Amino acid sequence: MSSTIKNLGGGVVVFENAIDVPQREIIELLDSLSEKSLSENYEYVRNQNGEIIHAKNKSGFIYELESISKTPVRIQNLNHDFFWKCEKTIYSCLLQYIELFPSVLQCLWWRTEGHALKYPTGSHLGLHCDNDVNYRYWQFPPVENATRAVLTALIYINNSCNQGECDENSFSGGEMVIPHAGVTVKPKSGDIVFMPSNYMGAHEILEVTSGCRYTYLTLFSQGSRQDDKGITPMDPDLYIEKTDRPIGGQWWMKNIISDYDEYLMKKYGDEGKIPIKAMPFKSRKDDHK
Repeated sequence: MSSTIKNLGGGVVVFENAIDVPQREIIELLDSLSEKSLSENYEYVRNQNGEIIHAKNKSGFIYELESISKTPVRIQNLNHDFFWKCEKTIYSCLLQYIELFPSVLQCLWWRTEGHALKYPTGSHLGLHCDNDVNYRYWQFPPVENATRAVLTALIYINNSCNQGECDENSFSGGEMVIPHAGVTVKPKSGDIVFMPSNYMGAHEILEVTSGCRYTYLTLFSQGSRQDDKGITPMDPDLYIEKTDRPIGGQWWMKNIISDYDEYLMKKYGDEGKIPIKAMPFKSRKDDHK
């Protein structure tokens, strides 16, 4: 598909109409998986009397029981050809993103294959950044892989519409607000959004006022392996596509330098025509051999 690139500032870039989404099929699949995911994503904490006092997700965030229904459902271990297509399309857009912000190239060590998010009617997500793990002084979260995130990419599965004008696949509300960039993004099926995972990309998702909002989210990260904290990137030579292995896991980006070089050569046709600003680290291309 042809895609229009919109640089919204602050490292936020939208690749419009980047992927064709079979909305009804994917929405039905995610709906069928969401109940199981909801039960697996939370640990319920009880007091001395055995009464549930709150829930805690795998990242250590604490939720009051009444707020869970207003929180998006994370759906992992997806096994459908569409999500393999998502991973390939996101990677293709990543190479174009690097050309806009070449300094990010040296910060991309490994990637986390994506997961889906379902936002039911009434749900929302407060202001947060994607590399936050809810740390409090000397209270170390059991899983810290998010702290390594550099870049977030998400695909909108379905459209946000005006209240009263939605069809069976769309929803109203659910805009993403990125205050430090002064940006509000209204979801459109097939759009891919890239943004910094740190505080500069802090964002909130406004309340979904009707229907359900669906997205697919992938992270690109840096830093060394640390198994006890959930940081477990694997050898990309073991990577197998389109088998019974579901989407998931962390993978070293062994070929990111050479893939970016190939992208530039394909776009410009000759090394001498490549803008200097697009390749400030060109002299280090052999580092990853």
